[in-house]
Amino acid sequence: MNDLSTTKNGIRNFLECYRYHFYLWGIFIFYEIAWIGLYSGFFGNPVRYFIVYSLNIGLFYFHALVTLKWSIQKSKSPISLIPVLFVLQTAAYVGMMYGIQKLMINYTRFLDGTTVKFDYQFCLGTIFRAFYFILFSTGYYFLQNYIEERRRTKALEKNKLENMVNLARSENAYLRAQINPHFLFNTLNFLYHNARDKAPVAAEGISALSEMMRYAVDSDFNKEYVDLGSELEQVENLINLHQLRENHSLCLRLFYDDEVRDVKFIPLVLITIVENIFKHGDLTNSKVPGTVHISFDEGLLSIRTKNLIAAKRFKGSLHSGMSNISKRLQFSYGERAVISFGEVENNIFLFSLTVRMI
Repeated sequence: MNDLSTTKNGIRNFLECYRYHFYLWGIFIFYEIAWIGLYSGFFGNPVRYFIVYSLNIGLFYFHALVTLKWSIQKSKSPISLIPVLFVLQTAAYVGMMYGIQKLMINYTRFLDGTTVKFDYQFCLGTIFRAFYFILFSTGYYFLQNYIEERRRTKALEKNKLENMVNLARSENAYLRAQINPHFLFNTLNFLYHNARDKAPVAAEGISALSEMMRYAVDSDFNKEYVDLGSELEQVENLINLHQLRENHSLCLRLFYDDEVRDVKFIPLVLITIVENIFKHGDLTNSKVPGTVHISFDEGLLSIRTKNLIAAKRFKGSLHSGMSNISKRLQFSYGERAVISFGEVENNIFLFSLTVRMI
């Protein structure tokens, strides 16, 4: 039942798609039969009409969709090939026209009382009809290509216009994104200058926050890689900001070699790693302080952290943050980046990242 329904839908779609072809062929065949019949005073056998016009229509579409399409689009020298194909398909058309009618006359009763002779008159008339339909088929092929080319051109123009609109929207969004941080940074700068004398601790926090936010915005919009020295400055701002909040009671140590400052690395990874320590770690135990070690030796960048796990963690998922870092590293460095993290004994969390730099 499903196969029958599919077949019916296929036929319906085919008829709907090519309905104008059927209309035009119906009008053309009716006009030719009526005009020739009235002019000669004789109408032929309907079966013969069916055979003749089936071959004519077949020649029309074969020439347009096979001969011309293949020779022009696939052949390196279509000008020399098309005449050869023209002669071959004309000869095939003449042979089929004669052969099918001869078989119908000899072996069926559909064409009783009719005759067909393979003589000069038959060949000349059939060749003329072949040339007639091949000529119109050629016009149909180039008209179809012209319409298709126009359709593609309009589609490209539409896509180009849509791309221009999307680009304008993106630029507008980018400008809005730049304007909003600009207003925010000016406000933070105003607060910093007003608090610097009366509340120096708050002013220091405002300054650190402003620098971190400006770095995050600039890195997000403009840079694929940054000097690790720039990110280390923001990590130090982050540590300082948290220390100000906790009255310098947090136990976190940052160690790095001077060589790492000039290493080009994707932004906001190191600062995210350190932020995860503050979110999920316990930094109140001076005997087990949190540590961040960064080194660069013989082209290998290494980032290692260690911290106690907080009994009550910051709201948010550690694994989701680490997963985002892993995806960014995989995109930028592929297999050259190796990341591992997890809980070990005594409630200790270890993180390790190594990246082989080119």
